[in-house]
Amino acid sequence: MYQRLSAPASVGGVLDNGFALLKAGFKQVFPVALIPSLVGLVPSATMQVSSQNAPGGLFLLATLISLVISMWTFGAVVARLSAVQQNQPMSTSEALRIGFRLAPRLIVASLLYGAAIGVASLALIIPGIILAVTLWFGPYLIVTDNRKVIDSLSYSHKLVWGDWSRTSMIMLVAVFIAGTTYLLVAFVALGSLAGSEGEVTSALQVFQVIAEVAITVILFPVTTALTLAVLNDLKLRREGADLERRLDELTVEER
Repeated sequence: MYQRLSAPASVGGVLDNGFALLKAGFKQVFPVALIPSLVGLVPSATMQVSSQNAPGGLFLLATLISLVISMWTFGAVVARLSAVQQNQPMSTSEALRIGFRLAPRLIVASLLYGAAIGVASLALIIPGIILAVTLWFGPYLIVTDNRKVIDSLSYSHKLVWGDWSRTSMIMLVAVFIAGTTYLLVAFVALGSLAGSEGEVTSALQVFQVIAEVAITVILFPVTTALTLAVLNDLKLRREGADLERRLDELTVEER
């Protein structure tokens, strides 16, 4: 049975705990993770339709619908894996209800996240990179802690600020897995190519679809599990720092 960390751990310990959470909850979140991977194909399909003199608004509508469904299922996957992390029962339907209820907040938080990084990057690249990490946990905190949008982003920043290097190191693991997964899918797809140009083009199109679905279905749960493990570790460190500060304050008052 999965055991959540009860004390701050090393980078390796947090990663091990994240993958243990993934192993315990992957089968439960796989059906939900499959939804955005398939819905995400709609905008690219409508773009091809739009290029054939179809209304351009069709692409925008498909993109908007894809965004809403992605945030809905994101909330559901986070809720389900968070329940596994806390050894609490939760059905897929209940997770979907939670994701649907929190979808508006998640959409706003995601837009603010992107806007903050974009504005910071206009000044200098470094501030944008820093905010990309410190604000990362905002949408997750909306689901796990039922926080409001601004509060979730602010609390995420406070949690990460003292452990930025450590947190960014763990997040790089998810990026590495993403690249590795993409290359593996590319190798399999391109290895099946025949010699003719038409077959190559067709195979590349098939590869694109397979890659998009595979990356979303695999990496969505992986990223979520690792993020929840890191978030738990950051909270433990924050609670420990707060407790130490209170003890120091009490000691000073007694003196």
